[in-house]
Amino acid sequence: MKTKTFIIGTNPKGKRDDIKVKIDDKYNEVSETHCKLTLKGTDFYIEDLNSATGTYVNGEKILEKTNVDFDDEITLGFNNKLSLNNKLIKFVYDENKKKKSKQIFTVTAIGFVILKILFHIFRKL
Repeated sequence: MKTKTFIIGTNPKGKRDDIKVKIDDKYNEVSETHCKLTLKGTDFYIEDLNSATGTYVNGEKILEKTNVDFDDEITLGFNNKLSLNNKLIKFVYDENKKKKSKQIFTVTAIGFVILKILFHIFRKL
């Protein structure tokens, strides 16, 4: 299962493979490296990275890695909304979803070929 990590903040720092999402914070509430959003397959998880003002999901401050969905309201600090419909986040999500459906199709196609081979073997018996 493919995992993508987004590091979110005003000056996000992370591993080389992490996708950095820079927040333009006019309220001065977002830390340099505020939170981490992980996309595992088609599931999102958000985790606060010891930010000064916290990360909130649907008005509740999160204290551990939390599962989030497209209709959840994510707030960095008190006023900065983060949407999973952000173009970059949505693009990576859609790409992961396409790869997952291709994997299912590949497995189905292989299964069909195996069934066809078995059919021919049993037909000859």
